[in-house]
Amino acid sequence: MAVTYRAADQINVFAPVAHANQVPSSGEVQNAIEFGRALKSSGHLNYEAGFKGRGRNWSFDFTGYHTDVSNEIISFVQNFQTLYTNAGKTNKNGFEFFGNYAFDSGVEVGASYTYTDLKFGRLSEPLTIVGPGGQRTTINADRSGNQVPRFPEHMYFVYTTYRHSSGWHGRVETRGQSDYFIDNANTEQRGGYHFLTNLTAGYSRKHWGVMFNVQNLFDKRYAVDVNKDATGARTSFTPGMPRTFMGYVSYKF
Repeated sequence: MAVTYRAADQINVFAPVAHANQVPSSGEVQNAIEFGRALKSSGHLNYEAGFKGRGRNWSFDFTGYHTDVSNEIISFVQNFQTLYTNAGKTNKNGFEFFGNYAFDSGVEVGASYTYTDLKFGRLSEPLTIVGPGGQRTTINADRSGNQVPRFPEHMYFVYTTYRHSSGWHGRVETRGQSDYFIDNANTEQRGGYHFLTNLTAGYSRKHWGVMFNVQNLFDKRYAVDVNKDATGARTSFTPGMPRTFMGYVSYKF
């Protein structure tokens, strides 16, 4: 269900409400069975409200949201194994903004910002403790009220493009994000980076096009994902792409 109101010639206000269910995959179900658990389907009730503007050479979108999730399917790592369980309740709040402006000179600028606040309303995380004699005992750790891990609170993206009537064009873009908790226990924050920059330059004429691209222009060291074992014993990193050069030649028939 959604309501839209035309506040001005170029501005609309909207407020949708939606409900959806997520069924666990066969692999997630099988994983849970192997470790003595049963997975339930999760329910999502989402509320949104925002503004949308469209002009001759500008546009913007601003959306705020609140989502109540029951029995959310979450994953965590323990002893090098990915396990799945249901969080009793998760609360998700945030807002997103995107805007751009195109100058008559051929230059366009744009930016986006996302704020995310995700918390476990109720979560009991099963942990396996290995005793001195190798005996395994499962306990349930209360993570209620903790932040959902691996979701940055702040993310931003800024870009500038240029296109000339002769066929030359280019783009510079940069992005960043804040640190985030890397486990359900919220014991450590990592994963943030700033000004991860890409550069593109090219020329196109009639059917032909040539493009040159540099990913991670300043060769920053960063992690795409950081995840801590539920026992706190191990932390894994997925490294991001180093400085990478790419070239393209295209022809349109």
